[in-house]
Order: sequence, then structure tokens, then C-alpha cells
Amino acid sequence: MLTGITINSFFTYCEKFTLSPGESIKVADTTISLNDFVVLRNPDRSEKFFISNLSIGSCDRPLSVNKPIKIEKGLLYQWAYLREWEVSLYFPEIDFIYLGPGEETVRMGDYEIKLGPFIPDFAIIDKKIISLSDEALNPAIFVEYYKKGVFAAKQWVFYNEIVKPQPEDFEINCIMASFDENFKSTLKYIKSPGDFIIIFGIAVLFTGSILLLTKTLVKGKNNQS
Repeated sequence: MLTGITINSFFTYCEKFTLSPGESIKVADTTISLNDFVVLRNPDRSEKFFISNLSIGSCDRPLSVNKPIKIEKGLLYQWAYLREWEVSLYFPEIDFIYLGPGEETVRMGDYEIKLGPFIPDFAIIDKKIISLSDEALNPAIFVEYYKKGVFAAKQWVFYNEIVKPQPEDFEINCIMASFDENFKSTLKYIKSPGDFIIIFGIAVLFTGSILLLTKTLVKGKNNQS
């Protein structure tokens, strides 16, 4: 049995991939599309469970943790998910709108604008900047401005709150117009040779045991002679 399990493990195929809503991937000649991803929460906002709403071939199927879907000779599992924030920033003085994630660098004319990570629930504790929760209760993002490669100014940008850049007479200001929470679903597909290999391994092990026993008996009989 150990031989069969070892052979089975050796030939097991495993693939893990992450999809955003609207994206597709082909697995075992079957097209899988993520239509939507939903995180359900308890009244205290803690995570209850999460579901990927998929199109598998021509069928729509929900996929949740510990409830895999059979595809060809393998199983598709809901593995994990990624949470991302998309922010919309408006720079009125240069009439520029940025829409995308934090931790990016964008260029506008002579300026290079570096964005820090999006912080959903901004707070300062013990002189350290943290997010108190995953909820967007006090969203903020840090912005640095460079002109022709030289540092020019910095600014904390909050939603519905204007904080002037430093220095205050800097010619550009940033406003957080909106923000949005996005999810990506991580799926895992596992395909193994199946029971035949395990049965074959058991048969090989059993046959080997019989041959070894027969050889031992014959050798013992010859020694007695």
C-alpha cells in the first residue's frame, strides 16, 4: 500500500492560480471563469466564509472551502483570496486623475508622484502609523512629489479631509475622490492518477511479498536437505 501511495503522490499534478472577477483560465481542457467573489461576514464583521461564483464550461457553479468541484479526473478547491484596494486621486492643479492601487509611481509632465500603501483605517499609536482594522473607517495614502528627480514635497491624503502638502506653498495638491475594495480568488486544482495506481502498487507489494516468502521457504527446505 505504501508503494501505491508513494507512486500516487509522485505523479499527482497540482496547479494554483489567482483570478480577478471577469478573468478566465483553462484547466484540463475546461475553461474556468470567475464571475464574482463574495466574502460573507458575521455581525461583528469577522469573516464567516467566502465563495467564488464560477462558470465552468457552460455551467455556473459556486465554489467554497472544503467543497471541491470535480473537473475531468481532478478536483478544484477554493484555496484562499487576496484583498486589494483601488483608490482614485485627483490632482486639480495639473488636472490629473489617478485610478489604481497604492504603492505605485506615476509620471505627469516634470513630476514623478510616488504613492505609498493604501491604509484603510489610519491611526498613529506609539509614533507608528498603523491600520486599526481592515475596514475603510479612516482611509489614507501617503504621497511624495519629485520634480526632475529631486524631492519636492510630501502629503498625507485622507478621504473627505484636506491636509496641505509640506511645504504648504507647494504648487500641487492631492484629493482622494474615492476608494474601492477588490478581491482576487485563489483556486487550486489537484489531479492524481487515481485508485488504479494505488491498487497496482498494492498488487506489486503483495506479489513481492509472496515471491520473498516463497524464496525463503525454498531456501529453508534446501538447507534441511
